[in-house]
Amino acid sequence: MVRRAVTLIWEDGLVEQLSLFDWPAAAAEEIAARVERAAAWVDLAPHWDEVEAVGAARQALADGFDPNRSIERAHVVGFAGEKVIELVTGIPAWYGGPQGDAADCPYLNLDVKTTRALRRPCLRQNVRGRRWHDFFALVTLDEARRRARLVGWASATEVRAAPVEPGYWGPMHVLPGNALHPGLP
Repeated sequence: MVRRAVTLIWEDGLVEQLSLFDWPAAAAEEIAARVERAAAWVDLAPHWDEVEAVGAARQALADGFDPNRSIERAHVVGFAGEKVIELVTGIPAWYGGPQGDAADCPYLNLDVKTTRALRRPCLRQNVRGRRWHDFFALVTLDEARRRARLVGWASATEVRAAPVEPGYWGPMHVLPGNALHPGLP
């Protein structure tokens, strides 16, 4: 049974569709090892120019799309978290625009939430989100040191069951980082 599929587009143009169950055992073990290592800090310094460029491009689109939803460097912070997931899994991050409802990692229907909170990170999801994903991952970003780490993940059911607190854009479901599952779904 195929649970999830990944489309890989190689540099030579070859397009390959894989299910997670079609991966050789060695590849599955390598991804599991990468996810485990991501619990430690991931060095983003070699990728920082890309993070800044993609974040700035998204921010420029967002400013014209919905200026009320702009927070300074929010898209840089967001893409930094998505880049961590890419570096951990080897599956490319989504490089699209500020379409807040598109999955950051479509193969998992995963929405990556990134926070600058280093001591007590929390996963926050707007109660009135237009589209809910199957899974949410939380990444904490140490922007000054250009590093980040994967805190964990929760299912949409778990996020919906979380307590609601006031937030910047309205009421938010809030799950503390220590309540998340380790690694990725």
